[in-house]
Amino acid sequence: MSRAFWSTGSIALVLICNLLAVWATNAQEPAGEPEAEPTAKPPSLAVEIADEPTGIDPATLIPAPLAQAVTVDLTAKSLRELFAWLQTELKLSVRVDQATLVANGVVLGEMVNDRSDNAPLYLLLNRLNQFNVGWYWQDDALRITSLEQAKNHSSSVYYNIGDLLDAGFEGENFRYEVMRLSGGGWEDHDGGMGSSVLLGDVLFVRNSDEVQLQIAGLMAAIRHHGRRTLVLDPPSHHRLRQKLDEAIEVHFEETPLTVAIQQLGQLAKVDIRADVSLLNHANSRAKGPITLKLSSSKLKNVLNSILDGLSLTWTIRDNVIWICPQDAAGNEQLAAVFDVRDLCRDEDEASALLEAIENQSTFKWQERDGTGGVLCSPKPGVLIIRQRQLALDETLALLEAYRGALRASKPRSRKLPDPKELLTRHYRMPVEMADDLKLMLPRLVSPKSWRTEGQPDAVGTIDRVRSRPTWLSDAGAEGPAAKGSSPLKTTSVLQENAVLIIHNTRAVHEEIGELIHKIEIGDPTRLIDDSSKQQGGLGMGGQGGFGGGFFSMPSE
Repeated sequence: MSRAFWSTGSIALVLICNLLAVWATNAQEPAGEPEAEPTAKPPSLAVEIADEPTGIDPATLIPAPLAQAVTVDLTAKSLRELFAWLQTELKLSVRVDQATLVANGVVLGEMVNDRSDNAPLYLLLNRLNQFNVGWYWQDDALRITSLEQAKNHSSSVYYNIGDLLDAGFEGENFRYEVMRLSGGGWEDHDGGMGSSVLLGDVLFVRNSDEVQLQIAGLMAAIRHHGRRTLVLDPPSHHRLRQKLDEAIEVHFEETPLTVAIQQLGQLAKVDIRADVSLLNHANSRAKGPITLKLSSSKLKNVLNSILDGLSLTWTIRDNVIWICPQDAAGNEQLAAVFDVRDLCRDEDEASALLEAIENQSTFKWQERDGTGGVLCSPKPGVLIIRQRQLALDETLALLEAYRGALRASKPRSRKLPDPKELLTRHYRMPVEMADDLKLMLPRLVSPKSWRTEGQPDAVGTIDRVRSRPTWLSDAGAEGPAAKGSSPLKTTSVLQENAVLIIHNTRAVHEEIGELIHKIEIGDPTRLIDDSSKQQGGLGMGGQGGFGGGFFSMPSE
């Protein structure tokens, strides 16, 4: 997980240059005219960006019995004894699906060997996933079952987003971005079981409890966020990250990896564990002895030195620093909301910021690479990213470097984009869609702006040319199709593409972009009138109850 300092520094420099160029282009005055004095401070100087909150605590979003702080030592205690403790000591209603557990290879007599030191109960329960044990909350009871069964448990939730719509978020675009940022599982996005529909001010969602918790955390972070606010980040994780920056001294001589990890945790006074279930499938080198001597080195650098070359890494999860294979950690992504009001004054600057982060990052992104993280700006001033923790750290460093450059630059008055400015833009899409839009756009978007026999003086033109085709896999992923190539999967299909070359005003291009977006994701399947939006009982952020799972629809 280590990253060379020069790599981040170089990327920051490129990002600063790119964004300053965009900022300067937007800000410059017409040639030959004197530069006017700025009438107000630029956002980079006028806007105060708060450091808090650094994260949204999941304990604030789950039922109180699961958020209660517990202290317990489960050394040499079995799963069966743990379940009994939940009932007798915590007075919880616990229902254990023994048949499903046994069918999935779970041995109730297996030793837990865990502990909790005044930490929320849900963190202890989450750590049972290493035994293939999962859980969910339903009908005021804790249900214990297999991990797969728990992950598939779903619920329906409503989220009143009227305050967000009033704050400038566009409803259907917001719904679409929530799907992309919540971790997957949507029938109209990635073939999952989840579904969503926006009716007036209310977003109705059906999905797994895990995704519902992600959405609730995302809503909370959007409503109240700071410089960088991690979604679903317990306060204890912030303390662990601080521990990772503390210096320690180590000396290992042919020490077994598991012993070295245990000793390292004792030295640093932090909970570090090997994810045994994952390490059992790792290569033999990952289990070899460790020889290392370092003085006054940060804990995270010590971990990187130990794990370097073993195809292992570390990650923070459920109040523990876990050692696990790199490919396992690579799938773990976090969402974060960044306050960038001092960097983005409008949609053009927001788009420039997204493009710069995506293109200069050392990590993969879905928009660019077809896999990896997701980033979006649902409105100028709000940046949301779902990526690996290291990518979120890198992004924060880049944003801070850009802030420093803007503060040191000369404030300039700003020329707003002219909606009548003529632009030529290229829209790439499937051939069938391009053919339809070539005919329909002049009728649907500003009809008087397109040049025709009856309107020879109009400025708008539209042409279509073929573009390179792409292979579409059965999962919907897109990849380039070279001449003579064939799909990697038999279910892949070749998609023919085209580019619409459109010359028209900036205002018309904005309308075209909105129309294409709606064609791709559609409008809600049902609409309600204003009177139906006034009905009572609609909670905020999924607070309608916990009857069907973490969240549920209120009963009539």
